[in-house]
Amino acid sequence: MEFQGEDVSLLWKLSRQARVDAFEAAYAQYGSRMFAFPSFFKVKDWAKLCTTLINAPILNNRPKGIRTIAIFSHHYVFGGTERCISYLMPLFQSLGYKVVLITDADTSNDAYLTPPGATRLLFGEENGIAQPLKNLQYRCERWHQFIKENHIDAVYYVHHTGNVRLLDFLSIRAAGAYILYHFHFCFTQNLIVNDVPFFKNFSDILKLTDTIVGLSRVDERFFRLCQTRAYYFPNKCFFEQLPPLHAKSVSSRMNCLWCARINVQKQPLEIIPIFAKIRAAIPEATLTILGDAKVSSGVEMKLKGQMIAQMKKSGCEDAVVWAGFQTDVLPYYKQADLLISTAKWEGFPLTHIEAYAHGLPVVAYEMPYLETLKDRKAARCVPQGDQQAAAEAAIELLTNPEVYREASQAARKVAETFMDFDQASAWKKVIEELPQPYTPQETEADQIDRVMLETILLHGTWARLPQQTQNQLVQTRKQLAAAQTDLRKLRATRAWRIGRAVTFLPRKAKGGIKCLRENGLCYTLRRAVKKVLRY
Repeated sequence: MEFQGEDVSLLWKLSRQARVDAFEAAYAQYGSRMFAFPSFFKVKDWAKLCTTLINAPILNNRPKGIRTIAIFSHHYVFGGTERCISYLMPLFQSLGYKVVLITDADTSNDAYLTPPGATRLLFGEENGIAQPLKNLQYRCERWHQFIKENHIDAVYYVHHTGNVRLLDFLSIRAAGAYILYHFHFCFTQNLIVNDVPFFKNFSDILKLTDTIVGLSRVDERFFRLCQTRAYYFPNKCFFEQLPPLHAKSVSSRMNCLWCARINVQKQPLEIIPIFAKIRAAIPEATLTILGDAKVSSGVEMKLKGQMIAQMKKSGCEDAVVWAGFQTDVLPYYKQADLLISTAKWEGFPLTHIEAYAHGLPVVAYEMPYLETLKDRKAARCVPQGDQQAAAEAAIELLTNPEVYREASQAARKVAETFMDFDQASAWKKVIEELPQPYTPQETEADQIDRVMLETILLHGTWARLPQQTQNQLVQTRKQLAAAQTDLRKLRATRAWRIGRAVTFLPRKAKGGIKCLRENGLCYTLRRAVKKVLRY
């Protein structure tokens, strides 16, 4: 079968085995650069069509075991994802694997050191997301060169956006490496940033991966419904041991902390109005802003200017300390009493864990999928954009010593829970299972959930909610917030505390049985000993 020029459109006119045979013939003729041909790259429903090729021999001729792991990220600057990469590279080395770090951006932008023994490779930023087709063809060939010359068996991949992801996945598999996709955002990120059709294509692209690691149990569930092998891991908590903490109480400064990069995702224009409401009720309250905008980003610099204008207009400029970007953030947590998060979406915010480790409660806009906000004693969650509710939650914590003390103790326990996670064993298991075939074992409930997901993706009804429905949703959220306030008051009563004391042993026994079933006897005994020593 002979293809002409850069035209592989014949692939999309065939089906089943005929398409696989044509795909093999095209790859033999052109190599991996065919993935960037216009007739391949720009075809309608390309993601779904490509997943029909997943059983092609050229995409499955891979090693029996893993010896060398490449880590790919767009850049290696200061950020939550890159901080995790800086931890994982030496961890993979300690597990006996050779490590290669690959980025698009120049190595002069690196914020962290590449560990001794690791190889550093570079695509060059001109081969990135929105560049001319010839650069994408070069990128596909470069993947093949990297993988073959460095004997790479698996690629740990963390780049999350753009059509280049599909080209990368196909190039990596065709070059003979496994794909371990670590998704550092919420699974709906492509829906937020792009649109429903793009999100639907994303769910099809996932089938090209061998394993996906998500940052929440909700992510894990979604990825499994897309019929891929998936795990939930919390990110590494960067404390060798938890900071010493005695009985935590509100300081006289009543210092609120906002810690994030100034970008659209973090919704920085929310924090000043929230703090203005807090200060109206608590004149001595202060706010520390920990983070800054990228000078090279016009959007971020504009947001920073708008924040400064907000401070001047609100009259609380003298109570705000703008600390900017800091590599050592721990002193700011030590001086704070409360963390306020205004993000629209997150993957696994390390700022929450850092706050909890210092006994700080968190007030956040609702992100129900986040593992860091599951404990509603440590975190106060309010509807997205409800500045008044956020301010009231902060005021309640700062002005009620008993409520604050209970929230602070709960925060510390949440931090301990995340620190107990055995990162080395978890990653070792994932890497060792990469070469093993994966066949989804669906229950009837799984099948129903998957059909529901596919129906939602097909119809995209969430993007076309009538205004009346949106108003009802806002009203329902306010009613829920009021009910949660009543529940917190109930929990502060003596009767509630007596009831909790009476049911203490049955609850612990139930938790122990669940832990035994999910993690085994040895892990359960270790946890039990820690709990006993804590009490």
